[in-house]
Amino acid sequence: MTHPQTPADREFQAYADRHELHAVYEPDWSQKLGGRFSTEPDFLLSRDDLPAIAEVREFKTRPSTRFREEDGPGVGAGPPIMTRKRLYWAIRGKAEQLEPFSETGVPIFIVLANPGGAEVDLGQRELTATMFGGPTNGTPNAYSVESLLGAKRVVHEPGFGVFCETHCRAKPVNRWPHISGVAVLEQGVTYYDLSGYRLGSGPSVPDSWFTGPQDQRIGFDADGLSFGPQRPVGQALP
Repeated sequence: MTHPQTPADREFQAYADRHELHAVYEPDWSQKLGGRFSTEPDFLLSRDDLPAIAEVREFKTRPSTRFREEDGPGVGAGPPIMTRKRLYWAIRGKAEQLEPFSETGVPIFIVLANPGGAEVDLGQRELTATMFGGPTNGTPNAYSVESLLGAKRVVHEPGFGVFCETHCRAKPVNRWPHISGVAVLEQGVTYYDLSGYRLGSGPSVPDSWFTGPQDQRIGFDADGLSFGPQRPVGQALP
């Protein structure tokens, strides 16, 4: 059964059409990819016979003082805590939903959209903190993610990160290594590419995607630790 498209689905469909990404909304996944799946992602994308799976997450406006199940447990009262936890549970929920497709070998990414102007911060600082833990400065402590991975400086604190979880002296893990990236849909797409991440990720989305004049690609450097712009807004690949 095909569900009606949400405003965010329509916005992403329009983006795909403008940038020559063939997008099929809620296809017959068993027919397209073979096998049986317990969930139904939003889009099967393709260009030059290279497919990818995209699941769109739309944020909706609601009273900032009201607890909602979508926020997950332990929502704080302050806006920074609240908005980051909304992001955390949004990304984590979609990662869990997409897990049945982890063995397909197809790139899988999450699209975050906010067409209604809900009270959520989709900026780079909040996104990277949500994915990997809060940013700090200084020398890694003995049990930090950075120290355990061999870094000489602190990039993110361990613990509260969708793709980087750790407990005290435990080694950090990525519980969702099937996710290839996270795309933020605004005027264009800012794509957070997880390929090259030391804790694992899904197959890379082709470099020829997300190259529009208002698009940006952010990812890891060669050591798989530092995360920053790979392609500034409007800059195409050489």
